[in-house]
Amino acid sequence: MSFQQVESIRTEDFDAAVTVSGDWWHLTAHGDQPILLNPVGFTPYTLYELTVRVGTSSSNKTITLRHGEMTFKLPRYSSHTITLHYDGSPIELLGADSLHWHAPSSKVKRFVAAEEGTPASQISVEMEIYNLYDAFALNSSRLDDATLDAAPIPANTIVLDSESAILNTYRLLDRATEWKFVPVMDGMSQVKVTRGVEVEGAALAAQIGTATFVIPKARDPRSMRITKGVEVRIVNFKLRKVLFTGKIESVQISPVKETGYNTVTITAHDRVAELASIARYGNVTDEKELPEDRIRRLLAPHEIPYLLEESFNPNNLFLTRTVYESSLVQHLDLVANSLSSPWYIRADNAVIFTGDSNATDPLFKLSDRVNPSFIEADATWQSSEISTAIKVTNLKALLNEDAEWNAYEETYTALDPKGRWKAWGMKTTEVTTNLYAGAAALAQRLAQKAADAMQLREVTIDSLNNPELASTELMTRIDTEFRGENQIATITGIIHTIRPDFWHTTFTLTRIR
Repeated sequence: MSFQQVESIRTEDFDAAVTVSGDWWHLTAHGDQPILLNPVGFTPYTLYELTVRVGTSSSNKTITLRHGEMTFKLPRYSSHTITLHYDGSPIELLGADSLHWHAPSSKVKRFVAAEEGTPASQISVEMEIYNLYDAFALNSSRLDDATLDAAPIPANTIVLDSESAILNTYRLLDRATEWKFVPVMDGMSQVKVTRGVEVEGAALAAQIGTATFVIPKARDPRSMRITKGVEVRIVNFKLRKVLFTGKIESVQISPVKETGYNTVTITAHDRVAELASIARYGNVTDEKELPEDRIRRLLAPHEIPYLLEESFNPNNLFLTRTVYESSLVQHLDLVANSLSSPWYIRADNAVIFTGDSNATDPLFKLSDRVNPSFIEADATWQSSEISTAIKVTNLKALLNEDAEWNAYEETYTALDPKGRWKAWGMKTTEVTTNLYAGAAALAQRLAQKAADAMQLREVTIDSLNNPELASTELMTRIDTEFRGENQIATITGIIHTIRPDFWHTTFTLTRIR
């Protein structure tokens, strides 16, 4: 979909509009395509109370204003006040021919610890750093207004130009060992977590989980020792459940014009990033290897915690030799796809191998009936996603005449037994395995599990009122009901969007083969 770009909301710069009267603009759109609005003077990550009045020549049109994850349905020719969490991206307006726009007030809304009825009353963001926020740390702190304008100095902290400050070795060493998890959520305006696995047909691939923290009006995070590699966790302290664990990957500092403040964006990655950085150069071993032994051999040298759940069942399958040169993540993907046993990174950063989720009962049900349990849903069906054939590429290793191991591949293709390729054409999904035997049977089994019925792809819940559901882990099987149709699927993706006044969780749903 293409968009018509509007550079600003001011009359003189509003290229796609003709002034009608006062603050009214006539919008020139192309067909049903949305118009992108870039407001002049709006500050990113700021809460705005907007009064909007829109008009359209068609009485059948629905006027929609979208921004980020917020969607507003606007009535025609009547003023409507909305609360907009502006994140710096364009605002989409669809279906309107005229617009009146007024932003009487704005404020930066940030988390306040223990504010009842808000996410901060349940959620805590913690980083493993020195507890020295409000003191000057030698060779670390920066001399600027933001650093020195601080609260009272904690005990056991050296104060420059003070008769009571004694620089002795004992005190410095004692202070240097006081690493601990410190709550840092106060002052943030947004927290977003994305975790999950990518599913393409019958193949699953682990994806790096990320957590992003936005801090408006922030001090320089380097003065707080918030740098790359610092461990981060997000917890629901009321339920004593972890939502994310990882390490800081990047820190972005953006000065806010004419304020003297910074907007700081911190991004953390979970253990998938660590595993992706570890190279494995081949995997030549005995001709047959138990999957449990392979997993232990891959992870144990790096002291990475892992768990084989009770549902993990290799079905008497063996893995075999390979000279597959890739990352540790892709080696674990290879094991998982060989056994049809997915793996993922749990919220506490442990590696988890699970079994066939189709063999477990749904943990709970989400429905759109009276008193719906989700606030948004995405249910689409696309013929392009129909898989009518499965191709299994089985990796092995053979000795050549020079007694060196070379890569060797076996390929097996199985057609959908329901014959849907006659109606939809050939659409082949590929899966890479490393089986000693059984690759042909795996192709047949995966082809039989193809599904083309409409499925619920995503559901979003109000986590503030459903914190237990929001703590659900990946690869959990759930039951859903949407427009009278039931579907049992597996959660393969989780997105937490947490702002000072709401907490939404989106589950990505997949039918695992």
